[in-house]
Amino acid sequence: MAQATGIRTRCKICRKNGLVEYECQSHKERVYEARIRIPGGKWESQTFKSMEAARIWRGDKYKEITCGTYRKITPTSFREVANNWLERQKPTISPSTATCYESALRIHIMPILGDKLITNITPEMIERVRNSVAKKSLSMRRHVNIHLRSIFKSALINRQIPEDPTVVSKRIRNKKAAQFRILTPSQIRSLLEVAKGPYKLYYKLALFCGLRASEIGGLGWDNIDFDKRTITLQKSVYWCQNDDERRMYGLPEGKNWILKGLKSPAAYRTIPLAPEIYKDLQIHKIESRENPYRLVFFTHSTGKPIYHKVVMENHFRNDIAKIDYEMRFHELRHTFCSILVSQGVDIKRIQYLMGHEDIQTTLNIYAHVMQNHQNDAKIVENLEAFVLTSCSHKGQDQVKESANEIKQSAISNPRILN
Repeated sequence: MAQATGIRTRCKICRKNGLVEYECQSHKERVYEARIRIPGGKWESQTFKSMEAARIWRGDKYKEITCGTYRKITPTSFREVANNWLERQKPTISPSTATCYESALRIHIMPILGDKLITNITPEMIERVRNSVAKKSLSMRRHVNIHLRSIFKSALINRQIPEDPTVVSKRIRNKKAAQFRILTPSQIRSLLEVAKGPYKLYYKLALFCGLRASEIGGLGWDNIDFDKRTITLQKSVYWCQNDDERRMYGLPEGKNWILKGLKSPAAYRTIPLAPEIYKDLQIHKIESRENPYRLVFFTHSTGKPIYHKVVMENHFRNDIAKIDYEMRFHELRHTFCSILVSQGVDIKRIQYLMGHEDIQTTLNIYAHVMQNHQNDAKIVENLEAFVLTSCSHKGQDQVKESANEIKQSAISNPRILN
C-alpha cells in the first residue's frame, strides 16, 4: 500500500565515509527522500531539505493515487518547457515583445538552465540566473524574473514539476542599477547648447514633453495642433530586428520599420506645448522638406524615420559626454518628470503626461526626485523658474507669462485634463 511507504534520510558525507546514510542525524547536508509506489508498481521519489516538505509531498501523492488524479511527471528539459511557454505567449503579444522575450531567454536564462531537466532545477540555480543579471538594467532584471516565475508556474500547473523553485529563491536586487539620473537646469542648458541641427528639438521633446524615442520617431505633423498648441500621441516607430520579425509584420523585402500603435493604452495622450517648443516646431516645419509619411523627423535621402539608435550612438552619446555627464536618452523623460514634480503637479496628472500604465512607475521616479531635492530648496526654485521652457535667459516676468500660457493651453483642451 502507498501508506506503507516512508521517508528516509540521505547523506552524501556518510556515504563518502562508509557510514549508514539512512541513520544520519547529525550532518547538516542530509536530505529527506520521500518514496511512494505509483500505479504500475514502480517507485517515485523526491528529495527535500526538510522532513515536513517530504511528508507534504508524500501525502499529496498518496491523495492523487487514491483519487485517480495521479499523472506521472515526465522528465523534460527546461529548454523544451521554456520554448513551449514562449509559443503559447506569442499570440497574445506583439512581435517586438516576443523578440525581447526570446532575447532574455537566449542570452541570460538558457546558458544556465537550458540543458537541465526542469525537475532537477533548484532554488540555488534560480539564484545563479538572477545573480547573472544583477548588474543589468532594471528592465532586463524584471524581464528575467517575470519569465522565470511564469515558466515555472506554467510547469507547476501542467504537473511537470512537484514544486516551484522560484518561490524559494531570493530575488537579487541591485540598488545602484535602479538609480535614476536626472539633469539639473544648468546641465540642460549645456546639453542644448552643444546639440546640433534637428537633434536639439529631438532632445527638447523628451525633456519638456516626456516623449519616448519611439514616439518622437513616429511623430507626424498631423499629431501637432498648432492652434491648440498640443501634441496628441497616436503612433510610434518600430524597427524590426530580423527577417522573422519583418515577416511577422507583413513588411516587404527591404523595409525594416513600421509605424504602429503605442506600447499601452496609457501612452495615448495629449501634451501641451511649451512656448519655446511651439516656436521650434514651427521653424522646423518651415525648414523641413516634404516626406511621404509626413514625419517630423526623417532621413532626407529616403524619407523614412530616423533610426533611434543612430541618434543615441552618433549624437546623444557624444553630446552628453561633452557636458561631462553620463546617462541614457530615456532618462531625459525622468528629467521631465522631475520638472513636473518641482511644479507641484498632481501625481495622477504626472502619470498621464508620462504615459505610464502603472502608477507605481511614476511613483518610483517621484520618490527619487523628492529624495534628491527635499533638502535642496535652491534646485527646486531653479526648476520652478525653468517651467517647461528651454531654459533661455528670459526675465522672470516672461517666465511667469510662459507658465500661464501653458496652463491656459491645458485648460482650453479638456482632453488634456482627463
